[in-house]
Amino acid sequence: MIDDLLGPDVTREFIAREPALEAPLDTAFYRSIATALRALDPKAVPVPFCTGGGSDAKAFSQLDIHSYGFSPSCQGAQGQQPQGAHGVDERIPVDSLHFAHTVLNALLLWK
Repeated sequence: MIDDLLGPDVTREFIAREPALEAPLDTAFYRSIATALRALDPKAVPVPFCTGGGSDAKAFSQLDIHSYGFSPSCQGAQGQQPQGAHGVDERIPVDSLHFAHTVLNALLLWK
């Protein structure tokens, strides 16, 4: 469809074509993520999701290192959602920032 929209005078080529990655959910680290989340919010559900953009995950995958784009968030006190991240008029609720800080500290300091 893109080629049709571009027309016959435009040629495009892929300069990089890499396979999509999927990190397993049955690892000790993923379980630690879930435990850290639930320690602060017992109703929390860690949900895998697909993100666009770039990361170091592909380079690390060549070393058999799994990557998890872990971004804990919550609704703000006024019920605000963190959808403003990386959007027009970018913003996140302050409560969500505090929650993320607390969860990441718990995860990194887990014993």
